[in-house]
Amino acid sequence: MNKLSTDIITFAGANNTSAYEKFADYYKHFSAEVLKKNIGSYDSTVSFAEKETKMNEAMLAEIERVSGQKMPEGMTAEMWASNPNFKWASFAVVTMMIETILPLTIMDSIGLYTDMRFVGWGDVPLFDVPTKALPLVSKGANAQRTTLIQKFYRGNATVQVVNHVITTSVDLYRVLAGRDSLAEFARRCVIAIETDMTREAYTTIVNGLTGVSAPTNLNISGVFDMERLIKLCQTVGAYNFGMKPVIAGTTIGLMKVLPDSAAGYRLNADANGPRINLIRTAYDYDFMVLPQVATPDYTNYGLALDDNLLMVISPAADKLVRGVIEGSTLTNSNDYYENADLTSNFTINKRYGFSYLSGAIAGAYKITG
Repeated sequence: MNKLSTDIITFAGANNTSAYEKFADYYKHFSAEVLKKNIGSYDSTVSFAEKETKMNEAMLAEIERVSGQKMPEGMTAEMWASNPNFKWASFAVVTMMIETILPLTIMDSIGLYTDMRFVGWGDVPLFDVPTKALPLVSKGANAQRTTLIQKFYRGNATVQVVNHVITTSVDLYRVLAGRDSLAEFARRCVIAIETDMTREAYTTIVNGLTGVSAPTNLNISGVFDMERLIKLCQTVGAYNFGMKPVIAGTTIGLMKVLPDSAAGYRLNADANGPRINLIRTAYDYDFMVLPQVATPDYTNYGLALDDNLLMVISPAADKLVRGVIEGSTLTNSNDYYENADLTSNFTINKRYGFSYLSGAIAGAYKITG
């Protein structure tokens, strides 16, 4: 079962959270079956198509509960759609559905290198950043009681939170008539917000690893050389107090890490079902695949993550990026009779931000040529 936040439990009532639990199960099923991403267990005894139908029924029932009004028997859908309470409740329920699943799905995308914090409205997102240094060990004389006194302080910093806006057009009549799926609409909003967060978090870590202030020994580039990569891994591990790093990148990026024939690598293939997979480790350093996402315009088929960049990071030492989501999702809409095509404009406001703040050492390898 997906753990629901206090805001969702307060909104739904402690004994009335089944619609939101069903949406979490529905989205996990969608993620596994359609997106091929495992973000949690779900009920596999019911098909996804059947689950979507039941999900829409559950959402409409929850909308009636929130609005405090049930559609009178014999009333037409177009008349009921003009009810301002029903319209407000529709968007309120969709908003809480987004809040139900977003924390889980975003951590699956960026959790390897991002420490996410969820704060209330007006809270200051202050992070403690551990020091990167170790105390100096010096030689001392037998008659010496103390040496150079050292004290290490944690740093602290805040993350700037920025409002992000999505405006969509919704035909409530088609929803009421069963031609549009409210569950699908909520699902697409979750994917849109998750994708934008992934792009921002990735941009933040790349800027931190490859910016002008990045140490040259940890920011290397050139034609791929296994020895240079392994040296970078050794450096990152040594300066993270022995915490072993992983090599992270997109699937195409990790494809570039090819074993050296001089090391005696061999390929064993099953004749009954041969497959080509990524090598799992490079000289005992594990690989981590970062999920690729589309560029913001969704028109030129571009990809946001750099396929030529490998990151060497130690998640156990400290996360490299701090992320903040402030408050719950805010929404606003207009009456669909205000638009000539009888649609309602639905706007989602979500406040979040990311900063490169870490006490860990990490490196980047930009592959060229």
